[in-house]
Amino acid sequence: MQIGNKTDLPCGLAPAGASQTSKLTQIGNLYNINQINTRNNHINTLRNKTHWLFDMDGTLTNAIHNFDSMRAKLKLPAGKPILESIAELSTDDAIRVNKALDEMEYDIAEQATAQPHAKELLTLLQEHNCHLGIVTRNGHGIAEATLKACGLNDFFTSNTIIGRECASPKPSPDGVELLLSRMSAD
Repeated sequence: MQIGNKTDLPCGLAPAGASQTSKLTQIGNLYNINQINTRNNHINTLRNKTHWLFDMDGTLTNAIHNFDSMRAKLKLPAGKPILESIAELSTDDAIRVNKALDEMEYDIAEQATAQPHAKELLTLLQEHNCHLGIVTRNGHGIAEATLKACGLNDFFTSNTIIGRECASPKPSPDGVELLLSRMSAD
């Protein structure tokens, strides 16, 4: 499509002699209608879901971890996931590094803030009797502290938060499977 005096527009978008501006407005309106239809299809698909599992950092809460700095302070290899690096340490070193990691993450939890509209989303889901849960690579207590700092703790119980000590950390499906089994027992 070319904007100017000579424009190839699909037939029927505007009556003959219509201004360039009105033709472009109509194209914009068609685009918006397609967006709305797509959005409504997604909403209709999600409307019937009754179990909602969330990650925490960067999903419900604003991600504020500086993983490169954390790795450096913990003396772990650059660029490698922290939990996987700790798993390769000797037992004594892993205990020491896990303790230091927990201390760092509790400090970060105190600074946590909720993502925009997270509370509204969780409220809406709760009003529709949806089951809510969290699967996180954080420790369980750290997840609870983070949710409390964000004002999101009332949406979850201790039983619906799966931390790294409850199951193999993501990307393993163990945490999701454990949480779903707990939810079906409720």
